[in-house]
Amino acid sequence: MPWCPKCKNEYKEGVTVCADCGEPLVDKLPDELEYVFLLSVEEEALAHKFIEYLSYSGLSGKVEQSEDPETADEYKIFVPENEVKHAKKAFQAFYVVEEEAKREAARNVAQTDDTRNATVAETFSNNAQEAEKLSHAGSNAPYVKKSEQYSDYKSTAATFLFFGIGGCILMVLNLLGTISIFNGIVSEIVMSAVFIFFIAVGINSISRAKKAAAESEAEEKMNVTLNNWLEQNLTKETLEKLRDPSISDELNYIHLTDVLKSEIQREFGVTDEAYLDNLIDEYYSDRFDA
Repeated sequence: MPWCPKCKNEYKEGVTVCADCGEPLVDKLPDELEYVFLLSVEEEALAHKFIEYLSYSGLSGKVEQSEDPETADEYKIFVPENEVKHAKKAFQAFYVVEEEAKREAARNVAQTDDTRNATVAETFSNNAQEAEKLSHAGSNAPYVKKSEQYSDYKSTAATFLFFGIGGCILMVLNLLGTISIFNGIVSEIVMSAVFIFFIAVGINSISRAKKAAAESEAEEKMNVTLNNWLEQNLTKETLEKLRDPSISDELNYIHLTDVLKSEIQREFGVTDEAYLDNLIDEYYSDRFDA
């Protein structure tokens, strides 16, 4: 049965346009996004400001006031499940900008009105630029494992080689007169070029797959080494020592991640922050997240 994607109304077969809004009907409604809890803040204005920041970064989110009487003054932020990692990085950028703005505001309290206005304008400009930089960093695609890259390249190679070689066989049969699919010299030249291009892409993907396979093996060895190091150094006792009771769990996690990344970079020389973010996040989720 057809549905209106805007009004969510169901119609009888044969109807193609919504009678209420004029929207073209679809065979089925898209799946609703499943939102999961990300973090909570005490200021409603700050919560909505972060939602706007997520939107600026190309992400989604919503705010709900806590229903628990003990935390009634908190505002919970939810994001789509597939955007959690992006949202965590976006919050790091947002937090840096907000904290810098607060520090600047505190430094400007004793200034005259004219001086304060000039400084605030400059601060706003600098923070806006910093927010843009951090937002771009936070909205990057998540880290793709080398093993996944290998699978992608291998699949791409198989697909393009299949169609490229198959197309060339068809062109030969067409030229011999066995079949008649492409008529005219122009179409034959164009289609031959397309099929040859497919073969070239397939060969290039094979080369990339070989490189990714070697990188995947090296990455797996590094994963084992770093996970063993985390096993020894990231314990519940360590978490308690690093935890700052004056800030939220989310900010404590950001601080913990920064500390671990610095230690790993110093100990092992790993500089790929996206790789480290993914490794630490997976390790922490597997062992400490409820």
